[in-house]
Amino acid sequence: MTNWRLTPAEAEEPVFLGGEVSEGAQELLEDNGVVTTRRPDGARVAITADPTRLPESVRWVHCPYMGVDSLAGRLPGSVSVLTRTVDGMPQRLASYSTTAVATERWGWHKLMRDQAAHVWRQRHMHTEPDGRAALVLGVGVVGQAVGLALRAQFPRIEGASLSGRAVEGFDRVYALRDDAAIAWPGFDTLVVTLPLTAQTHGIVDAPIISRLDRAHLIVVGRGATLDLEALAWGLETGAVRHATLDVLAQEPPAPDSWLWDHPQVTLTPHVAGLTEAMDVVASFTKARQCLVEGRDPAGLVRPGSSY
Repeated sequence: MTNWRLTPAEAEEPVFLGGEVSEGAQELLEDNGVVTTRRPDGARVAITADPTRLPESVRWVHCPYMGVDSLAGRLPGSVSVLTRTVDGMPQRLASYSTTAVATERWGWHKLMRDQAAHVWRQRHMHTEPDGRAALVLGVGVVGQAVGLALRAQFPRIEGASLSGRAVEGFDRVYALRDDAAIAWPGFDTLVVTLPLTAQTHGIVDAPIISRLDRAHLIVVGRGATLDLEALAWGLETGAVRHATLDVLAQEPPAPDSWLWDHPQVTLTPHVAGLTEAMDVVASFTKARQCLVEGRDPAGLVRPGSSY
């Protein structure tokens, strides 16, 4: 909740744009009635993910990405409100997740290797769910979109979060701090949508992975939530049958990383939730209207949080 309001006069002032905001997004902002500037001096409102150029005059910062970990805890004391870009991104992440489930079931990673080797081989594919549920780690706006999309592919959709509070759309939500209560072997697929915080760094670790039973692990939130050494062990032992990773702590991985060539790993270059220029424009203009009217915007980031 925020009690800070943007006055109509302040809403007409130039908005400082950081280097991450493209010229295309700048043109769209101007087309939608937002006056912009690339000079930070005196700006009260900024759209940027880089805190280093923010002036002490800034009161509201809008992040052009969904993840705000680059800004959290690094903003000038003058900042009253931090918002983030959401708009169509949860739906794209949900589409990626359902695609990952379907392609793994059909063994597309194996079929593509056969094609590259000029091998014609009919394989028996695991195309239908085996009755087990899907677990979504992180039940915020992205997790909710992913859970809804997975409904067509699984008999049950369960979730886990730091709080464990019930969320509409999930058959059950667990508290991650009480992970012993989670029936890990009962999940065919785990989708990790968690933001990166002190509590979630490396949270998908050896104790969790060791409890899985040939699960498909999909990571679309933040790469540093996954312990890669634990994943390697899980793939070797069969606890994880396949890993689909769109995000990594180090992007791209080192040229000699084992991730590149592992037959049970699908790597994609952080494309599941790419920010479109219109996402930034729509999220910002909606947030601006809410702040002028004294309402909390949909993308409001809680104080001391990164989501």
